[in-house]
Amino acid sequence: MDTGLGSSCRPHDESGALLDLALRASGAGHWSWDLGAQHGSWSDEVYRMFGERPDPDGGPVSGETWRKAVHPEDLAPTQARFAAAFAERKDFIAEYRIRRSDDTIRWIRSRGRVLVDDAGRPRMVGVSLDVTAEKTQEARLRASEERFRTTVESSLDAVGIYSAVRDASGAIVDFRTDYVNAAACEFHRIPREAQIGKTLRELYPAPRAARGIKRYARVVETGEPLFNEALHYENENDDPDGRLQRAYDVRAVRMGDGFMATWRDITDRVRTEHEVRETKEMLEALINNSAAAIFVKDASGRFLLANPRVQANFGLPQSQILGKTDHDLLDPESADVFRRNDLEVLRTERVLEGEEEMVINGKVHTFLSLKFPLRDRHGNPYAVCGVSTDITDRKRVEEALRESELRFRNMADTAPVMIWVTGTDSACTFLSQRWYDFTGQPLERALGRGWLDAVHPDDREEIWTKFLTASRLRESMRLEYRLRRKDGEYCWALDSATPRFGPRGDFCGYVGSVMDISDRKQLEDGLRKSEERARARAQEIEAMMDATPAAIWIAHDPQCHVITASRTAYEMMRVPLTQTNISKTGAEGDTVPHIRIFRDGKELRPENLPIQKAARGEPARDWEEELVFDDGDRITIFGSAVPLLGPNGELRGSIGAFVDITAFKRAEAALHDERQRTEEALRAADRRKDEFLAMLSHELRNPLATIRNAVGVLHCIRSDNPRIERLHDMIDRQSEQLARMVDDLLDVARITQGKLGLRKERIDLAAIVSRAVETSRPLIDAAGHTLSIKLPPGNVMLEGDLGRLSQVLSNLLNNAAKYTESRGQVRLSAEVQGDEVQIRVEDNGMGIAPDVLPHVFDLFTQSSRAIDRAQGGLGIGLTLVRTIVEMHGGKVAAQSGGAGQGAEFTVRLPIHRAAPAEELPAPTSEERGLMCRGEPRRILVVDDNVDAAESLALMLGYLGHETRVAHDGPSTLQIAISFQPELVLLDIGLPGFDGYEVARRLRAQRETRAAILVAITGYGQEEDRKRARKAGFDHHLTKPVDHDRLISLIDTMVSPVDVPA
Repeated sequence: MDTGLGSSCRPHDESGALLDLALRASGAGHWSWDLGAQHGSWSDEVYRMFGERPDPDGGPVSGETWRKAVHPEDLAPTQARFAAAFAERKDFIAEYRIRRSDDTIRWIRSRGRVLVDDAGRPRMVGVSLDVTAEKTQEARLRASEERFRTTVESSLDAVGIYSAVRDASGAIVDFRTDYVNAAACEFHRIPREAQIGKTLRELYPAPRAARGIKRYARVVETGEPLFNEALHYENENDDPDGRLQRAYDVRAVRMGDGFMATWRDITDRVRTEHEVRETKEMLEALINNSAAAIFVKDASGRFLLANPRVQANFGLPQSQILGKTDHDLLDPESADVFRRNDLEVLRTERVLEGEEEMVINGKVHTFLSLKFPLRDRHGNPYAVCGVSTDITDRKRVEEALRESELRFRNMADTAPVMIWVTGTDSACTFLSQRWYDFTGQPLERALGRGWLDAVHPDDREEIWTKFLTASRLRESMRLEYRLRRKDGEYCWALDSATPRFGPRGDFCGYVGSVMDISDRKQLEDGLRKSEERARARAQEIEAMMDATPAAIWIAHDPQCHVITASRTAYEMMRVPLTQTNISKTGAEGDTVPHIRIFRDGKELRPENLPIQKAARGEPARDWEEELVFDDGDRITIFGSAVPLLGPNGELRGSIGAFVDITAFKRAEAALHDERQRTEEALRAADRRKDEFLAMLSHELRNPLATIRNAVGVLHCIRSDNPRIERLHDMIDRQSEQLARMVDDLLDVARITQGKLGLRKERIDLAAIVSRAVETSRPLIDAAGHTLSIKLPPGNVMLEGDLGRLSQVLSNLLNNAAKYTESRGQVRLSAEVQGDEVQIRVEDNGMGIAPDVLPHVFDLFTQSSRAIDRAQGGLGIGLTLVRTIVEMHGGKVAAQSGGAGQGAEFTVRLPIHRAAPAEELPAPTSEERGLMCRGEPRRILVVDDNVDAAESLALMLGYLGHETRVAHDGPSTLQIAISFQPELVLLDIGLPGFDGYEVARRLRAQRETRAAILVAITGYGQEEDRKRARKAGFDHHLTKPVDHDRLISLIDTMVSPVDVPA
């Protein structure tokens, strides 16, 4: 195998051998390529990089071998660079990926140089290095930086970055806000834009700002991090004698010529600590005198010794610790870790050193623990002794330093200048990304002293000498020199640097910034032209002030003694143009405009007007005020006023612009009145809608009752024709579905009117499920679905309305059946979770689209599977589900993986944990129904709807009962006296007098007093049932009558109980 650089440059001498050894030691491989022969040679290291085996005969490497290995996306650009290097006789530099025979991807960095022999034949020699690890690390660093940015902005802790404001002597007098995260804005209830650029003195009260500046200045000047709890009291000077108002946990570290702080509100904790301070004084004294926690535990983990620090950590006296184990004193997770480490010491009989965590006062503390076995006189370990030092603060400092380094690099790369850092040896250790973007230098060439290559050759020696001199004297420096851009052009740059010192004052190197100042030269040359343009602009502004429709005021001094204004301002203030100064705060002797100015109903003093406030450095934005003139007339104006600054940033006055919005305010008031009238009209329309829905539901019950009665009759008449029987079943199912829809519609009207009531009782979950399955079974069976039910063992008792809760589950089962293709799977399961029972209804049907899922319980919502509409229904079933569940103190939720993924509805209801129910009292005479006798009965059917009455009587007749029919109140009383019915099915809405009056008269007559009275009505609310019982009814049925329930009621009758005359 050829391990040299080619046939003409094998290592025949000592220097060649050394070069070969150096390449091997660095992990690099060398290669050569003969352009004419189109083949080359690889060293063993290159073969290993590519996952290939060398040719045992030492044969050349073909171009095809290399091309097959190179990643398809990198092949063309790499070949182009290779060809360009040959053509232009330039160095070949490339990074590309290869796919090895084991399918692993590796990154290769290659550099080559073209050599020409005496015959003019070119070849290239070069080296290659596997840089996969470097590329992987770069990707991790980028991900880490992105995580940092995301973490800071989404952190629940408030974070702020501030830069120092220094006076002429260099002393820190304030700090300016450079950055605050969203939590800091929420914490202070100040928008980000209102904080950025403001100083602490501008944002906070003077005493508080002064204390903060002093603390943070120490952080910046000394580099020592700040860990502090800031306490603010209600009195003006934050005197600790006052009542504690707020407390913060503040952390601050130096960042350049400023600091970064994080803080959180710990007011509750500090107040609690203040309240219990006296009771903990003795314990705190013991903690302060203890350097480390020292303890001894026996083989079973019981404490044999606990020094004051251990007592402080547990917050218990020694008497309550000795004899206890960690599981008696700590949370299970921490206790498990402590016990595992103790057992490891006893098992191995060796010293164990490591970190352990323990919760102290609600916070996790980290301890450096040293544990070792204690031996008896026979040398056997009988106990564990430990020494634990709290290193929580040290861990926090280390983490803060790591975060600070990451933040610095991130900020440096995003800064508008080029940032650099050197060590004590003057070698550059860091350059921000802007340096590489500006100069085009690669990282490996720029670090160290390679950055000097980008400096103009005529400037290098001078600036290097100045840099070394300043470094020797530990002084700051400012250098100007020419710097080459990546396009080859030189630009003037300003380089400013400050020495870095460690916490102990030891010199660490320099940190500096480089900025392009080429434009400064041009600015100096164009200064004269700029002044001319400024004078022209002033004239233009004067003209603009007269032409603009807004009123403009300009204060020419911070005291606003002199204010000039536009023509519109004079007109707005009704002041003659001859009055040159229209300031309300003019100098003594000046004429002041006679105008009173109000804001929010309060008259403003002249010094609190917007122009005056802005002149003091307090911008007045979106300012609205009212001008009241001597004649009582008044106008409303709106605008803003901002400070005017001098060349050095000093306040020199202010400017404000305002417009007359009187007409707008009047129109706004009129619009408000109109909006109120419109809203009242909408509420009235909504009430009418609710009343219509209730009436519609009621009126639908009469024809529906007739249909249901006719179906009942048809079922009594058995037919041998299967088609007729099938039609019977179809009519029965559809009429039952129509009845449920009418009930749902009426329930919606009750919901919107707030009248949906519950009849709560103690019921078993199994009874609810049984009734719901019974209701939904026809629809499930008709679709050929498989229904599986899984309930928890034993009785799960709930307090609720059996009918309503059954309605919830039947609605969910019906939904699952409707939205699942034939022969699907429907599952109903329940499990107890603490004080709740969780009921799931699942299907493998069409699923719910993600955009529909959030609205699945909304009323009348429509979509592909919005709510009940897509497969039939009114779109109200799930709305009723949510309402009924919430009325029972529960919750309901829907989940779906999307179209075709099925759906899952989860209902959570509280479990009734009451004591075992007492025996129910025996029925009273008013209940009048006990055990079934199965005898034919005399039944009187009363309804003003002839079809409904006749059809119900016909069905009862087919069942073997004797029936009579009446259609109004008077005829009912006559027929009842002669017929003497055992059971009266009595409609409430009758001509003559209503069903309530009929019931009262039947109870008053001896012949009918003992009859069982059943109210038949389209109204089924609780107040309707109460009214029926008060009138003398025994039962209350809602139209259309459930035939099974009616037949069951008849079958359970006995002979009427004797009633006294």
